[in-house]
Amino acid sequence: MTRILEEDYAYATARLRAIEIHLIDMSRLERMLDAPTMADSIKFLSEAGYGDGKPIVEQQWESVLDVELSRIYQFLSGIMPHPEVLSVFRLREDYLNIKRMLKALYQSSNIMTAAGEAGTIPIEDIARSIHERREGNLPETMGKAILEAMAEFGKRADPRDIDLVIDRATYKHMAEMAESIGHSFIIDVVHLMTDMANIKIFVRGKAAGESKEFFTRSLLLGGNIELSRFRDNSEKAVEPMLELIRHTWFGEAAISGMEGVKAGKGMSWLEKKLDDRLMEFLKKARFVAMGIEPMVGHLFGKETEIRNVRIVLTGKMNHIPTQELRERLRIAYV
Repeated sequence: MTRILEEDYAYATARLRAIEIHLIDMSRLERMLDAPTMADSIKFLSEAGYGDGKPIVEQQWESVLDVELSRIYQFLSGIMPHPEVLSVFRLREDYLNIKRMLKALYQSSNIMTAAGEAGTIPIEDIARSIHERREGNLPETMGKAILEAMAEFGKRADPRDIDLVIDRATYKHMAEMAESIGHSFIIDVVHLMTDMANIKIFVRGKAAGESKEFFTRSLLLGGNIELSRFRDNSEKAVEPMLELIRHTWFGEAAISGMEGVKAGKGMSWLEKKLDDRLMEFLKKARFVAMGIEPMVGHLFGKETEIRNVRIVLTGKMNHIPTQELRERLRIAYV
């Protein structure tokens, strides 16, 4: 890949700074929470540029959020000298589409309507690979993952086998692409995402009473935390293992999250703590004058914003107490 220079991103970073004033910060999320009606909360989306700034019909807010992720990818790709960098993270959408399409196939549903629009690979290519049971035009790692997932599902007809295979391929592919780009920030983010995923796999697996063989199959390569830390302690309690990784980036967050799980707040509390810790790393990108870092930071900041908006609006729709919703919110990028 062409060498990436900071000065190449002078224009892109300036454009980004100009639109970051529209990001929904915690104070605006608080106002969404305190709005008297669902319609009043949705007005904040139009003010933040969702739906092209036009009034949003209450029944359509979910589709507006789905479109927003695709829109931000398109915007960033349009201003970046090296838009292929975003493909590292857009791969998550491609592999999510694969999961959805495979599960739709085995449920005898339309696999084309199961996919989203934020990925990099045409869903027609994925569908062709699935129907013809061959790699086709897909990247090698992706094509092999589809075939492996179908083979594993064929053994036990367990949808979890699809998730295990596709999740491993997702992080493997992301790591491969990050290494080929060679930018330290991109590589660091992928490593941290892998660590975060492995912590969740370990805690969930322990809660479900999974065997050592499960952890061997499901843990992901490519993180900063040695896999042996998880595997060698898979038959012990969760808390001692988390103490062993306290010194790592996610250590304190994982321990705090686990305390919340034990207090009855559920796995979502652990996920929130880990998400917040990753955002603390990504927020460093806001202090980079120019370069790839602000682009990636903005992308993840927008993803977090969309997640927070979804938490607020789904919660209000289901009459969940405001304080409970407030506790679920992730820290904002701005």
